[in-house]
Amino acid sequence: MALDPVVMIYDRLMEGLDASQSLQLLKFVEEFHRSKKNRLSIMIANDESDIKDIKLDRMLKIENRRIA
Repeated sequence: MALDPVVMIYDRLMEGLDASQSLQLLKFVEEFHRSKKNRLSIMIANDESDIKDIKLDRMLKIENRRIA
């Protein structure tokens, strides 16, 4: 993360990871997000359960090409 981005997009970040790996990665992502004021983190997931443990400010759900 040498560039220290203001916006970070995570696409299917937890896919294929076991519970332990997901927890480790989640802790890293949360720390990274909090390390810079006003950073925007966007998480894309096919399965809501992949992001159920993430503390969110907002969630946008898209179903059948519409915002649900």
